[in-house]
Amino acid sequence: MTHVLAIASREIRERRMVFVAAAFLATLPFLFALLPSAARFGRAARIAGTGGILASAWAVGLAIVLGVSILSSELAQRRLSFYLTKPIGAASVWLGKLTAAWVIVLVTFAIVFVPSLMVGGSAWQTAWNTPINVVVALVALISLGLILLFHLAGTFVRSRSPLLAVDLVLGVLFAGATWLLVQPLMARLSLQNVKIVTLGVACGFAAAVIPAGVFQVARGRADIRASHAALSKFVWAASAVVLLFGGAFVAWVLSAGPSDLLSPQLGQASAGKWAWATGQAAKRNDYRPLFLIDTTTGRHFSIPASRFAASFSGDGNSAVWLRRGNLELMVTRLGGGKPRHIATGLSGPWFSVAVLSDDGTRLAAIDSNQTLSVSDVDGGRILASVKLAGSFKSHRMFFADNDTVRIYETPSRVAQPGTGTTLRAYELNIPGRGLTLTGELAAPAKSLMLTADSSGRRVLLMPNGGDGMFLLDGRSLQNMATYSVKPTWAGSFILRNGNVVIADRAAGVLGVFAGSGEKLREIRVGHASQIWAMSEIAPSRLVVLLYGRPGSYVRDFTTLVVDCERGVIERRDKVMPAQIRGYDDPRVASSDAPRQLLVEDAERRLWRWNPLTGAKTRL
Repeated sequence: MTHVLAIASREIRERRMVFVAAAFLATLPFLFALLPSAARFGRAARIAGTGGILASAWAVGLAIVLGVSILSSELAQRRLSFYLTKPIGAASVWLGKLTAAWVIVLVTFAIVFVPSLMVGGSAWQTAWNTPINVVVALVALISLGLILLFHLAGTFVRSRSPLLAVDLVLGVLFAGATWLLVQPLMARLSLQNVKIVTLGVACGFAAAVIPAGVFQVARGRADIRASHAALSKFVWAASAVVLLFGGAFVAWVLSAGPSDLLSPQLGQASAGKWAWATGQAAKRNDYRPLFLIDTTTGRHFSIPASRFAASFSGDGNSAVWLRRGNLELMVTRLGGGKPRHIATGLSGPWFSVAVLSDDGTRLAAIDSNQTLSVSDVDGGRILASVKLAGSFKSHRMFFADNDTVRIYETPSRVAQPGTGTTLRAYELNIPGRGLTLTGELAAPAKSLMLTADSSGRRVLLMPNGGDGMFLLDGRSLQNMATYSVKPTWAGSFILRNGNVVIADRAAGVLGVFAGSGEKLREIRVGHASQIWAMSEIAPSRLVVLLYGRPGSYVRDFTTLVVDCERGVIERRDKVMPAQIRGYDDPRVASSDAPRQLLVEDAERRLWRWNPLTGAKTRL
């Protein structure tokens, strides 16, 4: 330690003119404050701002200069032998010079910075909006990193060795490997982990130069080419280790599975076996994966989607999602053994609605410009594109068949009292590329909610603020039946046999109505804050979720399997199923829906649940 301090003090004395230059630079903020223009901004703020800029720029520039000359200049001029002929270890020589360079940078930074800070200290927060201790810490770390980096560059360049070409190639490979490490995290918008990996690799690389300097002096001695070879060998070997640690961290982050999700959000295809789950991954900072899950086997994989949902095709064998980065709509084929991602060519900034045809071969999407585009997924061609009229409209839609898209349009703003609102139905004929208004219905309500049966032939309209609900023809919107009940969306369901189920939260019952409007029976299910009709899993057998307690914020839920034909509850279980009815497509899940459902329990653990038998398997 004595040798380190002796060498450091000798280096500082030899560079004492640097302190004189810093003292001169410290006067410049005060000279700038005398200019007439400084009065507009306040002289104290001008001194604080200028002093901070000059001090930071000085520290960066000086760190680069000292880094280049810390050892390489003496090696090039063969003056390092002065130290090597004395009983001084290689570590003392290198650490003494490194310490001197860093101390010179920090002291001269303080010489430039402190006077302007003392005079303009009250204006510092206004000028910089950054705590002083943060600025000092950043300057210290960045200056040390620059000294080490430019020592490396100075040694490589001044040696004039052919080994420089190898160093350049390895440097490019190191940068490329770092980029490949952060790419999966960037694709999933895990920016905190991107920062951790980037800073970790950068700091690891810089830290590798410290012991490399010792190895350089010990092996290279006064020969600059031998010194270059020793430094290069140590640095790139250490860098490989740094990349291995970075890769291990990224692999650990991406290894999160559905069981690692905190407060998961769940969704499920209306048919088939696939579901999705997303949420904050435990102990992985801001990593929020979106998983597609096979509910029959538990097999899963993550996709880099920008929104926390995937919309499935009617057969459940395809999913559409928005890729992060370029915000392009992607379609994933799930029918085969290995999922296959297809880029559609449709890019954001965002899409209000995106639905697949029942067989997954066509995609309909409405972009931010209210343009409806239908594309062939496999061919990548736009089959039809039309501009939807008006603004401030909400749309829900589905493929009535592969050549027809049916669109329901409602105002996205709440109507003024007494004005009412209007539901419109359109059909887009894809071969003819024509948009036709097929039905229109005005209702005295603040807003309109709707749900369709599994075929889309009938629509249940729920006027928010109205006195009843209406069963409409799905195409023409003609009234087929009226139900004198309080409108509810989540608790309304059209069964495949034509009956309509409507929940009454106040009474704690499910009302089963015929398609003509007459009431067939009531089924008492119990009181809850919300009653959601989830899915028809077999003819007239409905999965119903009771969520919350009236007048309480306690998170509580029970899922029922209700036989709507016999009017009995077949099963109760303390699980909450995934959302099966998507917002984009208004159709409910039919009796062809999957029997194995993705659910969570009270501890937010995920299970595969068979509602017909009650069997559960931990995911």
